[in-house]
Amino acid sequence: MSQDHETKTCKMCAMGIPAAAKKCPYCLHWQRWWTLQHPLFGTLVVMVFVAAVVSVPTVLLQRVTCEWEPFAKHADQIKIVEEKMEFGEDQSGPAVVVVGRVKNLSQVDWKDVRFQVAFLNAKGQLFDAGQQECYTYRLPAGKETPFKVSFRRQFPEKEYTSHKVDIITAVDARKWP
Repeated sequence: MSQDHETKTCKMCAMGIPAAAKKCPYCLHWQRWWTLQHPLFGTLVVMVFVAAVVSVPTVLLQRVTCEWEPFAKHADQIKIVEEKMEFGEDQSGPAVVVVGRVKNLSQVDWKDVRFQVAFLNAKGQLFDAGQQECYTYRLPAGKETPFKVSFRRQFPEKEYTSHKVDIITAVDARKWP
């Protein structure tokens, strides 16, 4: 028997239909629900397309147009709770490293944090300073987070008797990009 004459039974009406039929010619029932010609497949494609067209631009528009919190309004809620100074070498030579923990007491997640460190000599005078923006560093709202900033050391190690760390800027993490 050739393939053209092979039949199968419709799952809905039990009529004999061609074996290759995707849809019964009598009752119009789809033989396989996952076929690409099935109306549900088209409906699903349309729903996914509409969701993408509506939701993705909405989320992007919201991120671009939302009101972000200015860091200056919350700067007093960012506290350095622990810090210590270490000395070492990096690829550019002698380095001074400050490590510690910072606590974000605000209700805002911050990103792109800029640390500023003032280094003082034995007389309490400022003699060196550095700023470092940490683009991948985040301060989650209400959490304590470790930090590390490293600077090229230009003076002898014994000159660095104390330091002061401040966070001078950060960006609301909801801001895009």
